Amino acid sequence: AAAAKRGLADAQSAMKHERVERGEAQRTARALEDERNALRVQLARDTEERRRVEGASIKTLEQLKLNDEARWAAERALQAEQRKLQELEAEHSRSATAVAERLAAADRRAGEAGAS
Repeated sequence: AAAAKRGLADAQSAMKHERVERGEAQRTARALEDERNALRVQLARDTEERRRVEGASIKTLEQLKLNDEARWAAERALQAEQRKLQELEAEHSRSATAVAERLAAADRRAGEAGAS
């Protein structure tokens, strides 16, 4: 009878130990599930943030490209205006030279007319 009681007590102790271990396993499983869910939420946030940053980067690159194109267009326009200015300055120089030559010729003629 004592052996049976001891066997019963051992069985009850084993069952209690098993319940405790099962409870710990369930708590561990819930904690792991919570951690997994938290990681999924964080992953979703990180993915959304990455998409937002990538979108902003694309917009920035597009703006840089537009700015670069505008800069090159302005550079080409400036070069065209510089060429036009050089042409006008050359034309002005030729006109000034021609006027100076005509004045000199008129002065010579006036001097010759006055001398005669």
